[in-house]
Amino acid sequence: MSWRIIKFETPGKLSFNNNRLCFHQQQTDQVFFFPLEDIAVVILESLQISLTSTLMSELAEKAVTVIFCNGKHKPVSVLSPVGKPLRQTEIAFLQTGMSKPLQKRLWQRNIQQKIVNQSLVLNSVNPDKALILQKISKNVLSGDSENAEAVAARLYWECLFGRTFIRHSEDTINAALDYGYAVFRNVLINNITAHGLIASLGIHHHSVLNNFNLADDLIEPYRAFTDRAVLKMMPLTDSVLTKDIRETLLSLLYLKCRINGQKTVLINAMEETVCSFITAMKENDAEKLILPELINDCD
Repeated sequence: MSWRIIKFETPGKLSFNNNRLCFHQQQTDQVFFFPLEDIAVVILESLQISLTSTLMSELAEKAVTVIFCNGKHKPVSVLSPVGKPLRQTEIAFLQTGMSKPLQKRLWQRNIQQKIVNQSLVLNSVNPDKALILQKISKNVLSGDSENAEAVAARLYWECLFGRTFIRHSEDTINAALDYGYAVFRNVLINNITAHGLIASLGIHHHSVLNNFNLADDLIEPYRAFTDRAVLKMMPLTDSVLTKDIRETLLSLLYLKCRINGQKTVLINAMEETVCSFITAMKENDAEKLILPELINDCD
């Protein structure tokens, strides 16, 4: 299984050579080689990197996630494979034919696990409020018709970062959260498309302006892993995301979680979630959806 995450921060050229990714660094004229079979994610932070079409094709064939960043190091695009045609057609029929009750049960399960993971993050800050979140998670209805997600969020963010914190404001905490979420989202997008799913067709998110509604559905239980990492970095006094902060958030892909009764790293758990989503559709059973559970770093 691919495991390596490679980030390129300096100008240069990426090409394909003998089943390897070749990086010709412009500043030093050095050449580096990386076996493609080892690579899970490639992140391009420099805006002065060129890629050959052969390399892009090979990366897509091997379902490697390629993330493109802007001048502020924020992920803005992802290169994703299209999946095998026959499988993609089969999955398309499953997705478009999915019943509303199944979609609602899947969303219920998704939000329940999201709130459970939030309570586990909150437990180190305020155990009493964490218990409240646990109770909220047990009362999530089909389709989250009473919006337990929002009720939990109000309590969660206030306890985590204080009463003055406002999600989506222009500050370093939000920037760090968004960076971590974007890395997870792009890996999910890659897995979704690699397995033949229609990324724009979600179970809850249905924006016609969003090509990745399904990724925005499945990411919900994974967000707490980023939240906990940002909490541990507090206080964040820098006005921009430093290299150390970005490296820490990127390394979360190797963080362990519990999924389906086993421990694994998040980058592998995401593929398990996507595969289990397909199983849930095939068997019309929301309980087949496998989602991650946050565990202590020392576990």
